[in-house]
Amino acid sequence: MGEFWYTNTDIQPDGAQLDNNLLRQLAYGGPFSVPHVAANLLEYRSFRKVIESDQDEAPGDEVYWGGAGRQVWTNTNGVTRGPHPPLPGWYRKPADARVMVPF
Repeated sequence: MGEFWYTNTDIQPDGAQLDNNLLRQLAYGGPFSVPHVAANLLEYRSFRKVIESDQDEAPGDEVYWGGAGRQVWTNTNGVTRGPHPPLPGWYRKPADARVMVPF
């Protein structure tokens, strides 16, 4: 598993079975590549660098937490990381999805 994320809503807009095109978009582009999914994300965690939350840096490319705040993750059974699956060049990371807010 290369990443973990969850939302506070159903990711299929009509509540039906997950559409194959949406599934592929999420698999290859990530949750930040689908605007209605990105808007409802509660947490996103890439396992490329760390597994435990006590090693988190500020939200950036590897972790993101929404309105529910940062969750505590513990590596109870000593899981080790391996090579991360290759990502396509158009994969959207949390930092890529930030929008500049005009003043």
